[in-house]
Amino acid sequence: MSAPAVFTFEDMSDGRTRIVHDYRVSGFTELNLEELAPVVAGVQQEQLDSLAASLAR
Repeated sequence: MSAPAVFTFEDMSDGRTRIVHDYRVSGFTELNLEELAPVVAGVQQEQLDSLAASLAR
């Protein structure tokens, strides 16, 4: 299974930067990805929130 992550940084009109995170998974698994996806999304959101807080200092 491969899961490339792509980060895009967009300048906003108020001088801030928007970080867009695209994470795609492909391949075969017998796991129920519909159940696992919210957990993975939650962890990724925590990481992005931590990054944003760190950059805001």
